[in-house]
Amino acid sequence: MMQNFNKVTRKCDKNQDRISQPLPSGLAGPDACIAQPLQVRKYLGQTSTKANLFDTKQMLVNFELSGMVPAGKDDEYGDLVEDFEKFKREADEWAYSSSWAEANPGGGRDRTEDYLLRSKTLADKATKTLGLIVDILGVTENIYQ
Repeated sequence: MMQNFNKVTRKCDKNQDRISQPLPSGLAGPDACIAQPLQVRKYLGQTSTKANLFDTKQMLVNFELSGMVPAGKDDEYGDLVEDFEKFKREADEWAYSSSWAEANPGGGRDRTEDYLLRSKTLADKATKTLGLIVDILGVTENIYQ
């Protein structure tokens, strides 16, 4: 998702640029498409209890308790888990806020885009942090299969 963020988080109907429609005030997203912040929440596992990234904190703690964290990496691993959970939570909060930004007093399309970009930054940090966690664990296969 992070490699194609604008494409994944925007709804672009066929011939969107030819459709004349009134839009709320503010800035439009890339290609005049409509923001879809729910995609960020899905990516982060926040929309379903069956999502792969739902309740990752417990899963990551269980990895540590089972002895998967190499000796001497405990502190680094713990810090990364805390950072990952923080980035994931904050990215989700900004995506959720983006969903409602146009409807709020003082809001508008510019707020929607601003909040979605904040969410993107934090989702990217969460993704990179999770990569570091996976490196420490030495996981080379998809653990969800």
